[in-house]
Amino acid sequence: MSSSSIHYRPEKTDKKLINPKNLPVKMYEPRNSPLTDLFIENKHIKSVYNLGIAMFLGTVLSTAVTEYANEGRVYLGFRTINCAFRNFRYVFLIWPVMFLSSLAVFYGFVIWAKTRIHLKFKHLTYQFFNLNLEKVWDFLCLTFFVLYYPTVLYFAFKAVLVCHLGIASSLTVTMEATRFLMKAHAFVRTNCPKYIQKTNETLHPTLNHYFYFLFAPVLVYKESYPR
Repeated sequence: MSSSSIHYRPEKTDKKLINPKNLPVKMYEPRNSPLTDLFIENKHIKSVYNLGIAMFLGTVLSTAVTEYANEGRVYLGFRTINCAFRNFRYVFLIWPVMFLSSLAVFYGFVIWAKTRIHLKFKHLTYQFFNLNLEKVWDFLCLTFFVLYYPTVLYFAFKAVLVCHLGIASSLTVTMEATRFLMKAHAFVRTNCPKYIQKTNETLHPTLNHYFYFLFAPVLVYKESYPR
């Protein structure tokens, strides 16, 4: 029997489908968060929670008394907070640019997928060259997508330096840039095989799916998630 006639049947486990030829696929199940289960099953955790609140209030009161005694007014750490969030207003200008760049990934993917269908089985012959237009188009789009990563990171770091952002503001920009990159990678990584392997998929990515995925607390793209 030839290797091309062998069909692998995915083996289903508790959390994922394991296929010898593909990467594992996450299986989502509705369930409580670990903290919810911990608070329900262990009553002592509530005591620790109340103790933490009491320690926090005690620390705030102690800090307020100390600052008032030494400086005649109460800051409660707001000077440190103001320093950390310096120029935070610029974050509201930087974030939309990164968000629009992530939307460009979606529309770029749509253009790639639709154009790829029209270029299927087409070749460009010139003298001794016989180019597969489908592969050339894939290579060009992959190049642009790879360049997207350093471009977003460069923009984020450049914005941090130019706007003189505080440490918390800087973390906000860089972490959001990283999140958008991870979301874009997961989206492209999940949907590309549908078109490259020419599988008959009933669900294709839409803008609503992509919007939901951008703000959902997950890093694995799915058309739907359990609620």
